[in-house]
Amino acid sequence: MANSTHHTGRLAADPKLRTVDDLQVCNMRLAVQRRRGRGGEDRGAFFIDVVAFNGLAGICDKYLHKGSRILIDGHLDIQEWTGQDDVRRWTPKIIAEQVEFLDPSPSSNAAEQAPADELAERRAQHDEQDMAVPAAA
Repeated sequence: MANSTHHTGRLAADPKLRTVDDLQVCNMRLAVQRRRGRGGEDRGAFFIDVVAFNGLAGICDKYLHKGSRILIDGHLDIQEWTGQDDVRRWTPKIIAEQVEFLDPSPSSNAAEQAPADELAERRAQHDEQDMAVPAAA
């Protein structure tokens, strides 16, 4: 895939799940740490919006929270619009194709953990779907 991006970071806020027609959409904001400066100084982080759809959206909403450390594999999409002031604007977003949870499980209780087969099934369903961003997203 020519348009491919991979980022590791922490969620800056809790995921927000919504439904548009029959499509589940989960919006997340990822804080990605910048490389340290030459003197080792912390250069902060940059923030990027991430969108997951359908089964992957439901899993992200169910198991992730503010501060969760994740790896996003996806592709970059640019959403363009004209504001009320007639100025054209754009926002880059990552359309998530896979989300890997990097934090250790908070509980050893298997009922509270995302089963690997459920994640694999949802990823397979996700790969089969058209990933165009709906106009309302």
